[in-house]
Amino acid sequence: MTTIVTLSELERDAESFLRFKRAMGHPYKRGAFEIDRFLRFVRQHWGEEDPIPLAEALQRWCGRHPGRKAVTLANEFGVIRQLCLFRRRRDPTSYVPEHSWAL
Repeated sequence: MTTIVTLSELERDAESFLRFKRAMGHPYKRGAFEIDRFLRFVRQHWGEEDPIPLAEALQRWCGRHPGRKAVTLANEFGVIRQLCLFRRRRDPTSYVPEHSWAL
Protein backbone atom coordinates (compact mmCIF):
# COMPACT_ATOMS: atom_id res chain seq x y z
CA MET A 1 0.00 0.00 0.00
CA THR A 2 1.25 3.45 -0.90
CA THR A 3 1.07 6.23 1.65
CA ILE A 4 0.11 9.56 0.10
CA VAL A 5 0.56 12.71 2.19
CA THR A 6 0.43 16.43 1.65
CA LEU A 7 3.21 18.79 2.61
CA SER A 8 1.07 20.48 5.27
CA GLU A 9 0.25 17.10 6.83
CA LEU A 10 3.92 16.12 6.81
CA GLU A 11 4.89 19.45 8.38
CA ARG A 12 2.28 19.04 11.14
CA ASP A 13 3.53 15.53 11.85
CA ALA A 14 7.13 16.74 11.94
CA GLU A 15 6.23 19.49 14.41
CA SER A 16 4.36 17.01 16.62
CA PHE A 17 7.29 14.61 16.43
CA LEU A 18 9.76 17.28 17.51
CA ARG A 19 7.49 18.36 20.38
CA PHE A 20 7.26 14.72 21.47
CA LYS A 21 11.04 14.21 21.38
CA ARG A 22 11.65 17.43 23.31
CA ALA A 23 9.02 16.52 25.90
CA MET A 24 10.94 13.27 26.42
CA GLY A 25 14.02 15.36 27.28
CA HIS A 26 15.90 15.15 23.97
CA PRO A 27 17.07 18.48 22.53
CA TYR A 28 16.94 16.84 19.06
CA LYS A 29 18.69 19.78 17.36
CA ARG A 30 20.43 17.70 14.68
CA GLY A 31 17.25 15.72 14.11
CA ALA A 32 15.24 18.92 13.68
CA PHE A 33 17.80 20.11 11.14
CA GLU A 34 17.50 16.86 9.14
CA ILE A 35 13.71 16.97 9.21
CA ASP A 36 13.76 20.56 8.01
CA ARG A 37 16.07 19.57 5.14
CA PHE A 38 13.75 16.70 4.23
CA LEU A 39 10.71 19.00 4.22
CA ARG A 40 12.52 21.53 2.01
CA PHE A 41 13.47 18.71 -0.35
CA VAL A 42 9.85 17.55 -0.54
CA ARG A 43 8.61 21.12 -1.09
CA GLN A 44 11.15 21.60 -3.88
CA HIS A 45 10.22 18.38 -5.70
CA TRP A 46 6.44 18.19 -5.12
CA GLY A 47 5.36 21.72 -4.28
CA GLU A 48 2.92 22.92 -1.65
CA GLU A 49 -0.33 21.32 -2.81
CA ASP A 50 0.65 18.18 -4.73
CA PRO A 51 0.04 14.76 -3.16
CA ILE A 52 3.33 13.20 -2.11
CA PRO A 53 3.98 9.45 -2.37
CA LEU A 54 5.99 9.01 0.82
CA ALA A 55 7.98 5.96 -0.33
CA GLU A 56 9.11 7.75 -3.50
CA ALA A 57 10.01 10.88 -1.54
CA LEU A 58 12.18 8.82 0.81
CA GLN A 59 13.88 6.99 -2.07
CA ARG A 60 14.70 10.28 -3.79
CA TRP A 61 15.88 11.76 -0.48
CA CYS A 62 18.27 8.87 0.12
CA GLY A 63 19.56 8.92 -3.46
CA ARG A 64 19.96 12.67 -3.85
CA HIS A 65 23.75 12.57 -3.42
CA PRO A 66 25.28 9.46 -4.98
CA GLY A 67 28.59 8.46 -3.49
CA ARG A 68 27.80 9.55 0.07
CA LYS A 69 29.40 7.58 2.83
CA ALA A 70 27.12 4.96 4.34
CA VAL A 71 27.43 6.38 7.85
CA THR A 72 26.25 9.83 6.69
CA LEU A 73 23.27 8.37 4.88
CA ALA A 74 22.40 6.17 7.86
CA ASN A 75 22.46 9.14 10.25
CA GLU A 76 20.17 11.22 8.02
CA PHE A 77 17.92 8.29 7.21
CA GLY A 78 17.51 7.29 10.86
CA VAL A 79 15.88 10.59 11.77
CA ILE A 80 13.43 10.45 8.86
CA ARG A 81 12.61 6.80 9.65
CA GLN A 82 11.83 7.79 13.24
CA LEU A 83 9.46 10.44 11.89
CA CYS A 84 7.74 7.75 9.79
CA LEU A 85 7.44 5.51 12.84
CA PHE A 86 5.91 8.41 14.76
CA ARG A 87 3.38 8.96 11.95
CA ARG A 88 2.40 5.31 12.24
CA ARG A 89 1.12 5.98 15.78
CA ARG A 90 -1.69 8.05 14.25
CA ASP A 91 -2.13 6.04 11.03
CA PRO A 92 -1.26 2.32 11.37
CA THR A 93 -1.15 1.93 7.57
CA SER A 94 1.44 4.70 7.14
CA TYR A 95 4.62 3.81 5.28
CA VAL A 96 7.83 3.10 7.23
CA PRO A 97 11.00 2.27 5.26
CA GLU A 98 13.08 -0.76 6.17
CA HIS A 99 16.43 -0.42 7.91
CA SER A 100 18.12 -1.90 4.86
CA TRP A 101 17.55 1.30 2.88
CA ALA A 102 20.47 2.90 4.66
CA LEU A 103 23.69 1.06 3.89
